[in-house]
Amino acid sequence: MSIGKNIKTLREENDMTQKELAKIAGVTDKAVSMWEKDERVPRMGPLQKIADKFGIKISDILSVTCGQGVCSVSSVPLVKDLPLSSKDLVEKNVISFIPVPTKELLEKESYVFYNITSERMFPLINKGDFVLIHLKNFIASGKIGIISIDGNPPIPARLLFTGDEVTLESANPEFKALTFPKKEFGRLRVLGEIKKLVRNF
Repeated sequence: MSIGKNIKTLREENDMTQKELAKIAGVTDKAVSMWEKDERVPRMGPLQKIADKFGIKISDILSVTCGQGVCSVSSVPLVKDLPLSSKDLVEKNVISFIPVPTKELLEKESYVFYNITSERMFPLINKGDFVLIHLKNFIASGKIGIISIDGNPPIPARLLFTGDEVTLESANPEFKALTFPKKEFGRLRVLGEIKKLVRNF
């Protein structure tokens, strides 16, 4: 089962409405509805309130069935600002944590969730969506990454390597592609590759 199905089962087994569970979790009934449909992932704060109410562990809610077995889940930090690497990740930059099945993460690699504030990749990625970012300083041509230009706030873009040029493509036609010749590669800093999207309605 998914996290959403676990929440729905827990609610129904305790003969509760979405509104009643929402009150316990400190969220809206719309949020509970979205959790149960697996359209959004609950944060750790509401999960802890639910777990405390029913006398269970958060891990009981986060247990995800994968094929024949149960997946373990890792808590990935949701950050205000993207760190340059996992070494630069400080506690005051972490807003909360979002659970992700461990099988989706590479061992010994660093990941964060980040709230997209640009419309460059609309409609693939909407402004306000959370993206799971694999923190690394290089991504393959054709992949969507988070890139800083001249030290400015990072933007999402599809990287294309063509000969001696790098092009940052956008999905939104309102934003032009940005092309950099080899001598200007130093202006770009890749912060990571987008691996997963959590739509934020």
